[in-house]
Amino acid sequence: MKGTLLQLVGVSVHYGGVKALDEASIEIGEGQIVALIGPNGAGKSTVIKSVFGLAPIQSGHILWHEKEIEPVSYKMVQQGVAYVPQGRQIFSNLTVQDNLEIGGVVIKDKKIMRSRIADVLDMFPDLKNKLSAKGRELSGGQQQMLALARGLITDPKVLMLDEPSLGLAPKIAKEVFEKIIEIKERRNTAILVVEHNIRPLLEVADRVFVLARGKVVIDEPNPKSLLEGARLERVFLGERIL
Repeated sequence: MKGTLLQLVGVSVHYGGVKALDEASIEIGEGQIVALIGPNGAGKSTVIKSVFGLAPIQSGHILWHEKEIEPVSYKMVQQGVAYVPQGRQIFSNLTVQDNLEIGGVVIKDKKIMRSRIADVLDMFPDLKNKLSAKGRELSGGQQQMLALARGLITDPKVLMLDEPSLGLAPKIAKEVFEKIIEIKERRNTAILVVEHNIRPLLEVADRVFVLARGKVVIDEPNPKSLLEGARLERVFLGERIL
């Protein structure tokens, strides 16, 4: 049985008087693709931010290998958690090579850095011939692949992706989901994916958590089952889930 890597246990996050997360409990197992979905404002991105200390946790705990850990960005990176934010946030004025090296800024050994970059480029062959190109010269799809590649430079055990298909054409979005599967299969990386593009995500996910108004309203180990029936429709229409 695969072990649990990362857990949020009863985490609540408040912004002023608004509860962005309300005692949310979410877990990510080794080598799992975990989908995190829900309506706008449900608290999906706040889940990721709480793990990296970017959102103020009022109560609850973050666990790593079932032991409590302080949610601070550099500590999470050191443990093996990487974050790819939404919006293809690459350094547009820097080259592809520079972007990849920035992804491994915590790696001090140049030999290890070269090995990590070579390994990542093996997974993203379209970037091999673009190493000297500036980020702004890449297509939208290539920029997203660069963002994914940069997130893998530290060889994370958990990769968190916030809206990886945002703004991409359907064909390119499909390639992104195919790459997510490849990352899992080749590296045994656990991947948490926040997405609005629900159907293709549920097709590849191993588990899904559905948020509504900051609460986890569905924890489903068979994500494809949500493609049938009306459970998701009820969540997105704002109805109470029993």
